[in-house]
Amino acid sequence: MRIKTLDGLRGCFLLLMMWMHLYPLSSSIGLINHHLFSFADAAHGFVALSGLVVGIVFTRILEEKGKQDLFRIAFKRLRIIYVYIAVTSLVGWALIKFIPTVPGSYDAERARFTEISDLGQMLLLIKNVIPNGDILPMYLILIALSPYVILLCKSGKASVVLSLSLAAWSLSQFGLPQFLGRSAFDAIGMEFLSFSSAFDIFAWQLLFILPLYLGFRIRTDQKVLPTIDYYLRKHKVAIFIAFASLIPLTILADLARGSAHLDIEQATRILRYEDKFLLTPFYILSMLINSCVIYILCSIAPGSSVAVINFIGKVIRRVLTSSVMINLGKRSIEVFSAHILIVLIVRLTVPVDQLSDLVRSVLQVGLTASLFLVPSLLQLLGSTRQKISLT
Repeated sequence: MRIKTLDGLRGCFLLLMMWMHLYPLSSSIGLINHHLFSFADAAHGFVALSGLVVGIVFTRILEEKGKQDLFRIAFKRLRIIYVYIAVTSLVGWALIKFIPTVPGSYDAERARFTEISDLGQMLLLIKNVIPNGDILPMYLILIALSPYVILLCKSGKASVVLSLSLAAWSLSQFGLPQFLGRSAFDAIGMEFLSFSSAFDIFAWQLLFILPLYLGFRIRTDQKVLPTIDYYLRKHKVAIFIAFASLIPLTILADLARGSAHLDIEQATRILRYEDKFLLTPFYILSMLINSCVIYILCSIAPGSSVAVINFIGKVIRRVLTSSVMINLGKRSIEVFSAHILIVLIVRLTVPVDQLSDLVRSVLQVGLTASLFLVPSLLQLLGSTRQKISLT
């Protein structure tokens, strides 16, 4: 049984990622985004929410159908994800290589850096040259690990899983996995290749494994959700204070990245604890606080006796459980793949300098909203194929 709010929340994260990834448009309206309020962003939420859902679903499959069906269904999911990786890589590579790039576009020079070998490496999951395409290969690997994690948790070895996950994250903070990878490639005389320039999988796996374990516990222990609900209700004011306290730090980090008044040493000093690639502790803390805030707004606020809070909670719940948001979440892999290609076309073909801010703002809103068309188009395609097969 699907949880509608989780589907809607995943759809929300997809829209937020699309909005942020359209930054090449440099529109004024694009400056208004969730990065103003939090270190953790939609990508963190998408990975964590995926882990939670996988934990619940895979545990249910193990309990109801057994180990064999668990691996069969997991492999089927892996096959689907890889198909979308392959199609996105092939189409994206072709766009970069052959589409006539427009002078003044954000990525007008990208084509000359793309060779046929890049396509092969993308299909082998060892390199990525398509902007924003890093998350799918990482997601594939995490899904492949999930059945084993669930089985270990079911056999009472959850502490081993969590310890290994935390150890991998800790080592990644010192760059050890990257160092070992580069050393191995150097030893065989090859250039170091990585499918991601945005995520260190040794760090980001923690953001998937912890929610996966929580999903396992929610499925196997009926006391978990009521306990979480109790403590979040009890400490909701402190949680919102913690959320608000991180906002000045987020703004300071944004200023440090783009400030002309800070030299490199000063900016580095401010940003050294803030690294999205390594999922540094600031991001872990921010993600934990954000998760609590989201739960409070979705589950607790609609029942509040304070009229304003009650209204806000009901609006948020109504939006997240709307059919359009749920359909986005249900088709998350397809929608995410579509967003990669849409953003790539924008980067290659839109002459940003020649467009007014109004046009760029309209493009940003319109292209983000275009994701709502993806589930409808897929449904239409499915219906057409069904009719053809019947005839």
